[in-house]
Amino acid sequence: MQANIKAILGLMETAETPIETARRAASEVIQAAQERVQDAKAGTSCGKAVVVRGVVHSSFLLLKRQQEFEEEEAKEKPAKATCVDECAQKRAEQEKQKVDKAAAREKR
Repeated sequence: MQANIKAILGLMETAETPIETARRAASEVIQAAQERVQDAKAGTSCGKAVVVRGVVHSSFLLLKRQQEFEEEEAKEKPAKATCVDECAQKRAEQEKQKVDKAAAREKR
């Protein structure tokens, strides 16, 4: 009975040497650290770098740089919209051609 209680409480002596105990403890710590790293990697982040890291920047310069990025995106947006429209038109034409070809095959 006492042996069971000691085993449940973790007071039971094991056949491990102090080196093996240290290795096991280190292994547990390393595994826990790797799990934390994997959990951190699971999240995704997106965005654009506005400034160079490791340098102190003025808030006014940051705002100016952000405005420049927004202006560039605003200029690119109409071009992207026309490209999307052109692609949609091409797809519609291709679908129409496929329908016409299928109709021509059926007439034969």
